[in-house]
Amino acid sequence: DIALERADVQVKFDGLDVRPRLALGVIGARNPVAGQEVRLANQMNYPAFVTRGELRVIEVDARGRGRVVQTQPLSPNGEVTVRAPASDVTRYYSYRVYDARGRFDETQPLSLSDLMGRGAPLIPVQQGDAVEEGIDTTATRRIPVYGGAVTVSGTNVGGGRTVNTLGEQIRADDQGRFVLQRILPTGDHLVDVNVSGGPRLGRDITVPNNDLFYTGIIDLTVHHSIENDLEDATGEAYDRTVERGRIAFYLKGKIKG
Repeated sequence: DIALERADVQVKFDGLDVRPRLALGVIGARNPVAGQEVRLANQMNYPAFVTRGELRVIEVDARGRGRVVQTQPLSPNGEVTVRAPASDVTRYYSYRVYDARGRFDETQPLSLSDLMGRGAPLIPVQQGDAVEEGIDTTATRRIPVYGGAVTVSGTNVGGGRTVNTLGEQIRADDQGRFVLQRILPTGDHLVDVNVSGGPRLGRDITVPNNDLFYTGIIDLTVHHSIENDLEDATGEAYDRTVERGRIAFYLKGKIKG
């Protein structure tokens, strides 16, 4: 922890706020013409749960019927090159990933123009320079993702330095900042942070199978009064006790993953 702090690097773990993200975006291109090469890349934060991925190209005819005309292997957080279609061709692109049992998640099919401006990440010219956008355009989600979210971030590590961590290589921006999040399955993990020209740090993390967070408040008010000028049916002084109580609680957790 001391070494991480001195290097301005933080490793954070959250076992309860696990949000899978999958998105397909364009790298660097603006308004491509027909036949021009366009680079597409995907961003996802749960590659540990998938075994393969593919880019799917769908063409839509004049009657609005779509069919898959091409599939191309595309690894998680990888990139691929396609050619912009002619203006009279309606073509959509989606990214699909599979787990070991054949279940798949898939992004919403979008045209190249949509990929450049409607919620999908417009990725910088160099994929490794991209700070994760935190965007999720998943349209179909069938892969169960469980475990914990590990976020590695840094400041003042040196502009343009390469950082290897969580099985990925990224590049710090001009201010020396970077951030990367991955969802890891339950169990023990060693998170390495290797900054080029700087320290190599490691931290052991255990992602629990069961994790609970809970808090509660008990409010109790008791008021007791005796009124001598008031009498009940027996002629005794009126003796009154008022009690008010409330219990409020919040619980969030996971059992067996």
